[in-house]
Amino acid sequence: MDPSNDDNAALAQAETVRTPTPAAPSAALASAAFSGDPSHSAALTDPEKVRIWQQRFFEAQASFEEYLMARGGMPAIHDWIEANSAITARRFALVEPARERRADYTVARFVNQLRCYDSDISRRFDAASNSFEITNRDCGILRYRQEAARAQVRLTFESPCEYCTRLNSRIMQKYADSSSIEVDYAERGCQWRVAFPANGAD
Repeated sequence: MDPSNDDNAALAQAETVRTPTPAAPSAALASAAFSGDPSHSAALTDPEKVRIWQQRFFEAQASFEEYLMARGGMPAIHDWIEANSAITARRFALVEPARERRADYTVARFVNQLRCYDSDISRRFDAASNSFEITNRDCGILRYRQEAARAQVRLTFESPCEYCTRLNSRIMQKYADSSSIEVDYAERGCQWRVAFPANGAD
């Protein structure tokens, strides 16, 4: 099955679990993201739930980055990327085992992850080369980290880009046998070109 160039349709095909897109958080809520949970009432608004989950994921990521750097520096980070990508590839294979659909699935997962932080991102499939072009014009993760830095949150890395690129590249290589990955960085985002073996073949 060739992935669709209709981005929304392709993502709907690839993702097993679908959730409605939450409303964009307000500026006031965004500024409060690093000063504690936005509400202690019995109910949270959908934008508050989004910001809390973004914060929890960010806290967990920052914690293990700090721990690994303290224990072994960058070699420990590289070891973690190899272990993480291997575990993730095995988990992806349980959800989507069909090799002819793995390229579409792993790219959709990557795009959805960035969309969770309101990234301005799109993807395009080229059937002739069996490759995807992923354009991340405004990275929400970069934006989120900038908000954290302004709030005096301690960050392990000056930029998350190298870690993100290494981890997601290794996931694509191990799960979907990507044959070529090229990434160009920009001030606010990045451009990916990811090629896969024809028809999911080895």
